[in-house]
Amino acid sequence: MMNVRCGILFNGRQNLFLDYLVWIVNTSKIKNFELSYVHTNNEELVKDLDINLGTYENVIENSDIVFSLGYWKKIPKNDIDAVKMGIVNFHHSYELKFQGRHCATWALMHNECVHGSTMHFIDEKIDEGKIIDSDFFAIDDDDVAEDVFLKSNDIGFKLLKKNFMKLINKNEIDYPCYETKQYSYRKKDLNHEIDILVDSKLFLRKIKSLTFDDMPAPYIMLEGKKVFLKMEGYDDGKLKKQI
Repeated sequence: MMNVRCGILFNGRQNLFLDYLVWIVNTSKIKNFELSYVHTNNEELVKDLDINLGTYENVIENSDIVFSLGYWKKIPKNDIDAVKMGIVNFHHSYELKFQGRHCATWALMHNECVHGSTMHFIDEKIDEGKIIDSDFFAIDDDDVAEDVFLKSNDIGFKLLKKNFMKLINKNEIDYPCYETKQYSYRKKDLNHEIDILVDSKLFLRKIKSLTFDDMPAPYIMLEGKKVFLKMEGYDDGKLKKQI
């Protein structure tokens, strides 16, 4: 029987999904599947890995199943249909509750107690499609948006390791059915200005929800000038430490 051909669309702008990619590459050496092509926007980051780099078209045309690791473009329906076992994505929101951009920020804005990640098949809609698995963690009182995002990324990695070979081996999967209320946000929905007249708890929550490395800092307006806000103890970004 022919090995399943697995392709990967890898976002290498930050190394957040690098652990996912390395794990799949190492697993391909001991398990019964073939790693076809990897398409990335950062070839330098993966230069030491034993992989076949290729175009987006190489991945779609030569794979039975594709894993999207932070892929940065919307995939058209005809390409989704061309991959016979489907395209799998990791969206950092528990049960796909928050769709679109900046899910960690919106989870904090909504005062959520938990957040997480979801492994799901891609369809023609954004951040939808059949859910393969989803898991969550409790949001700590001191968590800022970056903390929540990184914890979600860890949950996604656990979901990958738990479900990857089930998909490759075409095992029967008990797909969960969730009825969670969903919210969808776009980049333009994010506003870093905070109203100084809100109560202190909401004020602090907004600061935490807008604290993220390499993103604009939250601010208030005083006499026509921006006054930027920073959490005590925030280290200017955990993401920089990882890269």
